[in-house]
Amino acid sequence: MKLGILGTGKIVREFLPWLAEHTPFTVQAICSTERSAELARSLCGQYGVPQHTTNFLELLQWVDVVYIAVPNLQHVRYARVALEAGKHVIVEKPLAPTAAQTEELVNLARHKKVFLFEAITTQYLENYAKIRSCCPHWHREAGAVQFQPIFQPVRCLLCRRCTACL
Repeated sequence: MKLGILGTGKIVREFLPWLAEHTPFTVQAICSTERSAELARSLCGQYGVPQHTTNFLELLQWVDVVYIAVPNLQHVRYARVALEAGKHVIVEKPLAPTAAQTEELVNLARHKKVFLFEAITTQYLENYAKIRSCCPHWHREAGAVQFQPIFQPVRCLLCRRCTACL
């Protein structure tokens, strides 16, 4: 899948090196403001990202998935446009400033039949510690806790169909 990144801030500069080597995504493009265009072109060159633009609508034409890493109050605006365009969306935390806006985005993603994710690290929160302690699908491998099969325990706990997770 082709991934487009909106933003050039610190989180992008920290995430891009890992992203370029460890995911099934092809980082296709970075979209920046005019003010940060030079930085975006530099990141493109450094990580082999083939395209740069300062036009978000242009970015949407090139990609399947959009990673939104702009100031928090801009998340909803850009996520809404990307979802309307039928793109899968990953939004840095917080997804939206209000529950109503979050619900709006979730409903739009469902309507468009695309995925909407909030980029947030949850593995150290108390609810995940509880899942690790009681769920047989969790195991340790090379020092990292992983789902086996991936995402199974969360789905089981939410839908209550897996008797092993109850």
